[in-house]
Amino acid sequence: MISLKRKTLIRVLIAEGILLAALSLLTLMIPTLFSSLLSFPLEQIALGMRSLSLTGTVGNGVAMLLIALSALIPLFFALRYPGGRETLAERIALFVLALILPVALYGILNPGMFYGKIPGGIESYERALRVFLSTSVWTVLILFVVLRLIRLFRNGNREQLFRYLRNILCALCIYFTAQLVINLFVSILTPAGTEMSTAGFIHGLLSLIAVIVPLVLDILVALRMLALLETAATEEQEGLTEAAGKLSRLSCITLAVTSGLTALLYIAQVLLLPQLSNVSTEVNLPITDLFFVLVILLLSRLLIENKQLRDDNSLFI
Repeated sequence: MISLKRKTLIRVLIAEGILLAALSLLTLMIPTLFSSLLSFPLEQIALGMRSLSLTGTVGNGVAMLLIALSALIPLFFALRYPGGRETLAERIALFVLALILPVALYGILNPGMFYGKIPGGIESYERALRVFLSTSVWTVLILFVVLRLIRLFRNGNREQLFRYLRNILCALCIYFTAQLVINLFVSILTPAGTEMSTAGFIHGLLSLIAVIVPLVLDILVALRMLALLETAATEEQEGLTEAAGKLSRLSCITLAVTSGLTALLYIAQVLLLPQLSNVSTEVNLPITDLFFVLVILLLSRLLIENKQLRDDNSLFI
């Protein structure tokens, strides 16, 4: 039976998939407004400010004021953040975010400030510039989150660590769903350019399957692990051994399928090589997927061993 928390997570993943699918379509339909998924939503905010600044002197002043005020959001959190040496790195990350956020917004609003700094002129690089500026903000924000998680993990008790692990699994589900939707829509919506041969179609289909199927299995593994953690967090831990066994089997299947599809893809590429008109020399191995599932497999086995040890100890009491 699916718990309310997992039902909510599944709804969030469905909503995320719909949102990313819509954004993927918009990047093709309105590339001037949606240049990249990584640029969302900073690009749209900055372009809205650009439209405001073009209305006149007052509009331009308001847009500049809003850009300056954007620095106050992370600055407010940095000043209200708990003090001490333990939180110093997190506060520094927030101060860096306060500096880079208005720069990124103004750079997207006025790309001319980068003339002479990017070879070939800003016209040919404006789309890449928006991605670079937006990504710089996202990376600093991710750095803050990682630093905060490190501090929480070091100081957490058993209940807190279970909660943090659940939150990480939810975040991984969101990440895997994003990867799934983006790869699927990029493969479907990206024009082939020339007429595709049968060999090219087979290779493209295998490439898509080798990416999509492991991501779907990763999401299933993460959801199953969430269910296992809910059981492990209870005092009785009823049904934990059975749930952990199912998770172990699913993890083993995921590892085998992911490795098998990757091997099949590259063997097929070798066999179809004479018929392929476009061969990528980039090698993509699913190291992250395999590592994630291996960690989940080890965690499930550790929970089983811990439950058996707990049952054995209760027999002596």
